[in-house]
Amino acid sequence: MAKTTKFGGGKVRTKNLGGAKVKRPELRLDVAPTNEAADKTAQLIYIGLSVFSVVLIGLLLWWAISSLVGGITGGHLAWGAIIGGAVGIGACIFFGRTLAWLSYFGAIMYSMKTHAWVSQERLCRSALKKWRIFPGGAATAALMLVQSLVSRGQFDDAIAIGEEQYKLHGNDPKFNESFAPMYTALGMAFQVKGELKESITWTDRGIQALERALSQLLEKKTWQAKMAGVQGIEWAKQLRMQLCIAHFNNATSYFNQQNYRQAKQLYKEALDYANLAPDFPEKGDVVRVSREQLSRLKHT
Repeated sequence: MAKTTKFGGGKVRTKNLGGAKVKRPELRLDVAPTNEAADKTAQLIYIGLSVFSVVLIGLLLWWAISSLVGGITGGHLAWGAIIGGAVGIGACIFFGRTLAWLSYFGAIMYSMKTHAWVSQERLCRSALKKWRIFPGGAATAALMLVQSLVSRGQFDDAIAIGEEQYKLHGNDPKFNESFAPMYTALGMAFQVKGELKESITWTDRGIQALERALSQLLEKKTWQAKMAGVQGIEWAKQLRMQLCIAHFNNATSYFNQQNYRQAKQLYKEALDYANLAPDFPEKGDVVRVSREQLSRLKHT
């Protein structure tokens, strides 16, 4: 995590560079209208998947209960049928939650790919209300909803949702890792609004979660990391790319607060991550501006 450097009495030392500021990044807002035809199709996909899930789980549950009841009331205890029925009922609960989330996820992904943001945001909001049923899926829904809102310039709405999710799940490390891109998106939203203190707070949360995920991946601390193989290498590159952008954004916020020492350190870290990250559209600008700023801050 990027920590504020403190000197003498806990106060941050800054150096005045003539009031110079780094221009806040300009988000390319998506102002295109929603794809109304795709909105309707997404709703049909959700309904279709939901009906399929209910029928499938209903059939499995009917078989499981029939086996359980038959094993108990058949004149003698048929342990095979009883055990099979009990396992089937447990499977209904597990697969029912999974299929319920997939009904949302399939429709949300279609909406996202077809630029049907009305249905995407509506389905994400609906899924968030059911977070106790599929907590992991709720994290994905929150992330996709916030990113959609930020991309359309709906910053206040995105911030409200992000703050609500942080209150609910902020103390859960696994949720935080899933939320890392949401945190950095909110940091960018606050930065564009000119609220630098809040931008730093949210971007720092994203940096913490991203660094923890990268550390676990590289040290293979989880079974997912151990099984990742080549995909793990690519995922590590993507995490470094996100960390590069997050450090750069925080460096810009600190610079504009005239906290030049902290900005200098973060620009260095942004360059370090850029050297390890794959190419991405903003990489050239991040590297160029970071080097320019480090040259200006050479004697800070």
